Amino acid sequence: MNRIEKSEAYKFTRKQYEFLQILRRHRQRKGRPGLRKLGEELSVNASTLSRFYGECVSKNILTEDFEFTPSGEMLLEEYGRKREEISLWLQKEGMDSAHAEDQAACIIEACSEETVQVLRKLGILHKAFDSLKSGEEHVQTFNGRKLSDYLAVGDYDISFTFYREKDRIPGRISMANQAFHHPGHMSCRKRDGYLELTALDVEMPASHTAASLRGRMQTMKYKEDEICRLARIKNNKVRIPLSAITFTYIQESNILQGAVHLTMTCNEEESNMPESTAVLVLYI
Repeated sequence: MNRIEKSEAYKFTRKQYEFLQILRRHRQRKGRPGLRKLGEELSVNASTLSRFYGECVSKNILTEDFEFTPSGEMLLEEYGRKREEISLWLQKEGMDSAHAEDQAACIIEACSEETVQVLRKLGILHKAFDSLKSGEEHVQTFNGRKLSDYLAVGDYDISFTFYREKDRIPGRISMANQAFHHPGHMSCRKRDGYLELTALDVEMPASHTAASLRGRMQTMKYKEDEICRLARIKNNKVRIPLSAITFTYIQESNILQGAVHLTMTCNEEESNMPESTAVLVLYI
C-alpha cells in the first residue's frame, strides 16, 4: 500500500489535529480568530492554544500570523486521507461508520506510522475491490494503464514472485526470485506508473561444476504493445512501466494480481550468462 513515511515529526494528538481543523475553518470564514474564542469553542485555555500554535509556527505548519503554510495544508489533507482509509477498513470489518471514524483517529494517534500505513493499505484495497466488484464479469483483465481507475494514486510496497516461464505452480519458482530485493515498489499514477525492483548480487551452484556462479542482473526486456523494449536500469534499480503489466481480478476469491514476462541476462564474474525468461507475478 502507500510507502511507509520515515519521519514522524508532525505526529500530533487527535486533539491537536482538531485545533488545527478548527483554526482552518475560522480562517476560511473570518480571517484570524481570537484565541479566547477558539478556546471557548474547543473547551481549552487560550494559553494552551497559544503554546500549541507557537509550536506549529516553529515547525513551519503555521506562519506567525497563524496562516497555514503549504506544509501545514498538506499535513491536514494527509491526516484526512489516513482517517478516511482506516475508517473504511474498519467499516468493512463490521463497524458502524461513526464509530469507525472515531476509532480511526485513535489508531492514528496511538499506533506507529508503519502500522497506520498497513491499515491504510487495507482500506485502499477495499475501495479498489468494491470498484472492481461492481463489474458484471467474474474475472476482469486489464492493462496496467487502467490500474489508477481502481487503485488510489500513490506509492506502494508490493509482494512479488518470479516463476519459471512455462509452469507457474508451487515449487516452480525461478532463480530470478533471489536476484531482487523483496518487496518491490510500485508507483501508481493516472494512466501511468511503474514497478521498480532493486537488483542484488546472487550466488548459485553451477550445473556443470562444483563451483558456484556469482553475478547480478545486467539487462531486462519486456513487451509493451507487442514491441520488445529494454527496461531502464540505474543504480541497480530497474523500472518496468505498468503499461507492460497485465492485471487480473478474480471476483470469487477477491484477488488482484499483475503478471509480466521478463527476459533477463546476468553479468557473471567471468562471462555473460545466456538470456532466460521468467514470469513476474505481483500480489496486490
